Amino acid sequence: MNHKTRMVFFILIALVAILAASNSFFVARTYQLSRASKPSASISPKINENAESSATPAAASSSQVSKPAASAEKPSKPADTYTIQKGETLFSIAQAQGTSWQDLADANGISDVNKIQAGQILIVPKGGQVNFTIDNTRATSLQKDADAGKFQFRLSPEDTARSDAPTVYNLAVDDTYTLKKPPENGAAEVQATHESKNFLIKLSQPVTKGEKGIWAIESIRPV
Repeated sequence: MNHKTRMVFFILIALVAILAASNSFFVARTYQLSRASKPSASISPKINENAESSATPAAASSSQVSKPAASAEKPSKPADTYTIQKGETLFSIAQAQGTSWQDLADANGISDVNKIQAGQILIVPKGGQVNFTIDNTRATSLQKDADAGKFQFRLSPEDTARSDAPTVYNLAVDDTYTLKKPPENGAAEVQATHESKNFLIKLSQPVTKGEKGIWAIESIRPV
């Protein structure tokens, strides 16, 4: 092979090498561009369509009672009351009624014994408690209403106490009422708590006994 031929041969080999290198470069570059053009797969959090909202709603009260019942709507009411006469004091009334002025003030939620007035009706506690008398006519009417699906809260001793106890001993609807003695033979006991003071409320079923009978307060006393 003469000198000229060898030169041509080497030039051809160099061209082939250059072409091969260029091809490899373009193939690699194309691959990189291809990968770069594909959107990266984003990891989305799995959503449970049946899951509850993360926001926790305010707990609804289990009681059906939001305000005290009117006196005419109650199956029972305090048995002993007294209407203040002009010139009387809480002390003189307590003496005449056979109780203490402290018990009289507590039963009526009176914080200032000097702020009483003629015509005001006081609940009079006897033996350290406020006794109730049951209005059988009213109780029978309420039982019929309950049988027809009305006033269903009266089938619960706690809700009846919450509805009918205010404002004896200054008890309120938003106080705590807890079943102390479960219903048995038409009788039950509920404990009410007002400003750290506890009261025992005794109830009975004046018309129908059992789950379908309404309840009425018999007495309330501090404990």
